[in-house]
Amino acid sequence: ITMPRDDTSYLAIDDPLPSIFEAVNTDFASQSGRLDREQDWRVSHQEIRDDRALFFLDHLPRAGSYTVSYHARVTSAGSAVAPPAKVEAMYEPDFYALSASRKFVTPNPLHTAAR
Repeated sequence: ITMPRDDTSYLAIDDPLPSIFEAVNTDFASQSGRLDREQDWRVSHQEIRDDRALFFLDHLPRAGSYTVSYHARVTSAGSAVAPPAKVEAMYEPDFYALSASRKFVTPNPLHTAAR
C-alpha cells in the first residue's frame, strides 16, 4: 500500500478472497505452525472471515509504502478471480484506493498425483 500523505487516521483494509482460498488465522497455535509474521506498521485490529481478511489501523504517521500480509490456503482445485482489495480512510470515504484483481488457477491434486 502506498500512502500519499502523512498523518492518516482510521484506515480499513478489506481484502476479499477468491472462492478457492481460505485465510489462515495464525493467532491460533494450531494454525500458526512455523509461519513468521512481518508487519512494517501497527495493525490495531484484524478479522479473518470465510471470504475476506480485514485489517484496521488507528494511525499511520508518514506517507510511504507499507505491506500487510497474511496466509491463505487453497481449499479446492479450479480457477477463480480475487476481487480487488480496498483501502479506505473510514471517516473520509473519498480517500480510498483499489488494487488490481488477480486470477488464480490451482491444479486438481488427483490429476497431479496420478502422474
